[in-house]
Amino acid sequence: MTSTDTVFELALRRRGGGFHFYYGTPGLGLALLCLITVVAVVIWWQVTKRRDGR
Repeated sequence: MTSTDTVFELALRRRGGGFHFYYGTPGLGLALLCLITVVAVVIWWQVTKRRDGR
């Protein structure tokens, strides 16, 4: 177990029901992951497009 895992476990226990509700909703986590991925891809595409333009 790394230090980050321990901190995460502590945060999880401290937040209690709030975290359990968030992780109990897979759709929300999946939507958040997709949103982050889409934003990252768009930014990367804009950067590569700009480099190709030069």
